[in-house]
Amino acid sequence: MPAAAAPLRHFLTSRAEAQILAAPLPPGVAAALPAALDAAEAALAPVAPATLAGLMQRLWDAGVPQPHPVTLGEWRRLLSPYPAAALAAAFDRVALTHRWAEPPRLADVARWLEAEMERLHGWHRRLGLARLRARLDARDRAEAEARHRRLERWRETLGPDQRAALAELRARVAAGESAVALLVRPGDRP
Repeated sequence: MPAAAAPLRHFLTSRAEAQILAAPLPPGVAAALPAALDAAEAALAPVAPATLAGLMQRLWDAGVPQPHPVTLGEWRRLLSPYPAAALAAAFDRVALTHRWAEPPRLADVARWLEAEMERLHGWHRRLGLARLRARLDARDRAEAEARHRRLERWRETLGPDQRAALAELRARVAAGESAVALLVRPGDRP
């Protein structure tokens, strides 16, 4: 795994899906998201017909009995929407666990596909949530910068007496005085 992806992997695996949106992304995570999303989408892409044929041949070469040619057409049709890596893992599991003289059923392959597909979809969901969090973080940064610019423009309009009064208020807050005490005029105190 590239070094840039390490913070992203740690972030995604250390939190539940619901927690990904709860707080801003750690440094380095947003930068790794586009490449990770591209990789996740590529991992979910349907298998190419030639690749599927090669994976199926690998299964038969492992000694698993081959289904009837008509049935193989259905295998191709029903398995073609799945990604190659998930199919390879499922076929490997079928090759390791099939013990009977008759050919395996599609359900035998699907049984092993489910877990891998859930894992791939889970990563894709988590990356999508992190992308949404990155968008929220970018929006929050833009709003904070705009607020800072407005505040700076306002400060530029203050006269010397107003700047002195603002500095005094800041010093009182820094000293621990409450905001309510700042609002009470000296003659109004009980």
